[in-house]
Amino acid sequence: MYSMKKYIKRITYLFFFATLFATLLPAATGCMRGNNAPPLNEITEKTAFSMDTVAKITVYGDSEVAEVAIVAAFERLERLDEVFNYYNPESELSHINATAYGKATEIGDDMYEMIRAGLICSKVTDGAFDISLGLLIDLWGDEKTPSKSVIELLLPKLGYENIVVKDENGLRTVEYLNESVKIHFGAIAKGYAVDELILVLSEKGVKSAMVDIGGEIGVIGESPHEDGLWRVGIRDPFNTGEIIETIKLSEGYAVATSGNYERGEHIFDPKTGFPVDIDYSAVTVVGSSGTKADAFATAFFVTGIENCTEEMGYACVICVDKEGNVGGDCSVNCNHDVVYSGGGGTALD
Repeated sequence: MYSMKKYIKRITYLFFFATLFATLLPAATGCMRGNNAPPLNEITEKTAFSMDTVAKITVYGDSEVAEVAIVAAFERLERLDEVFNYYNPESELSHINATAYGKATEIGDDMYEMIRAGLICSKVTDGAFDISLGLLIDLWGDEKTPSKSVIELLLPKLGYENIVVKDENGLRTVEYLNESVKIHFGAIAKGYAVDELILVLSEKGVKSAMVDIGGEIGVIGESPHEDGLWRVGIRDPFNTGEIIETIKLSEGYAVATSGNYERGEHIFDPKTGFPVDIDYSAVTVVGSSGTKADAFATAFFVTGIENCTEEMGYACVICVDKEGNVGGDCSVNCNHDVVYSGGGGTALD
C-alpha cells in the first residue's frame, strides 16, 4: 500500500533542506545607502508553513503597510495550496486528476496559468521537466522500490504531450489523453507562488521586500544595502552554515534551487523513471520569474547544464558538484558576485 504519511514526511524533510540552501544576507548597518533605499529600522518579517515548506516574507518600510500586505500575501499562498495540492483530495488538482481523462474539464484561472506555464517549460526542456508524472511519484512513494519492469510499463503512458489545455471564449479546460497521466506541480508550484506573492505585496503598496518559499526567492524594489541590490547567499549543501556563493539580485529576477539532499530520490529523470544520477549536488537558476527558475532548476539538475539554451530566458545557472565545489565548468553565464537586474524576455512570454 502507498504510505502517504511516510511520503509527505520525506518530502517535508527535503523541503527543509531546500530552505536552508539559499538565504537572504543582511545589510551592513554602517554602509552609506542610496536615496531610495528603505529604512533599516522598519523591518517586518513573518513566516508561515504552506506547500509543505516554510514561507518567509521580509518587508522594509512602513510597518502598517507591511502587516496588511503580508496577511494578504499569506492568504493568497493558502489559496494556491488549496488549488495545487496533489495530496489533498478536496483540491482542484485532485478533482482534475480524477476527471480529466478523455473529458475536457473546466479549470480556474490559477490552474490554467500553472498548466500553461508547466507545458511551456516541459516543451522547452524537451521533457526534462514534466508535470505529468504524478503516478510515477506515487510509485516511488510506496514502501518498496518499484521494479524496472513496472516503471518501463508506466513510462510510455506518461508525458506532457498527453495534456491538452484550452481557452475558448473564456472557458478554460484541461483534458488528459491517457488515463495514467496525473499532473503534479511539485517542481514549479513554489516558483509560481513566489511570483504571485510578489504581485500581492506590490499591489498592497510594498516598495521593498523579499519572498522566500522553500528556498525559491523573489524580490521587490531596492534592498537596504548601499547599492540597493539584494544579496542571496547559496549555502554549501554539505555544510549549511557556510555560504559558498553570493548572488546580487535586483527587482525583475528570481532564484530557485534543486538539490540532491537525500540520495536524489525526490528528483526523477522522466526519460528513465528513476532518480537522477548526475555529478551535481545542487543547481541554482536565476531567471526572470520564479515559475521559470523553479522549473528550469529541476530540468538542469536532470539533464546537466550542457542543455541550457539562451531561448530558455534564464540569466544564470550555478552548480555545486558532489565535492561541494561551485562554478567553473559547472556554471553558465555566471561570475562571482555578479549582478542580475532588469528582466527581459522569458520563455513564458
